[in-house]
Amino acid sequence: MTVLWRLSTPLRYGLSVVSVSLALLLTMVLPPLFERGVFMLFLVAVVIGALYGGWGPAVLSIVLSLLTLDYFFVPPRYAFAFVPLKNLAELTIF
Repeated sequence: MTVLWRLSTPLRYGLSVVSVSLALLLTMVLPPLFERGVFMLFLVAVVIGALYGGWGPAVLSIVLSLLTLDYFFVPPRYAFAFVPLKNLAELTIF
């Protein structure tokens, strides 16, 4: 674990951004596989950010994942809007 903390700060935060971007890409390219569990790959991105980066990159992964999920997958799509109670509960549980 000590080797992971020797990574530079920009590299740790960059890994978080790349992991969320990869989760978005895979979810968009393979929609039938992730139709019901769209949150799962983003959860993996947060775990990667936490394991390899620590608290700061983990929080960045959470914020980026929430914004990405809200923009691309929560109706109305491709817009930031106040979400209905059902979708707010799903995002909060995530």
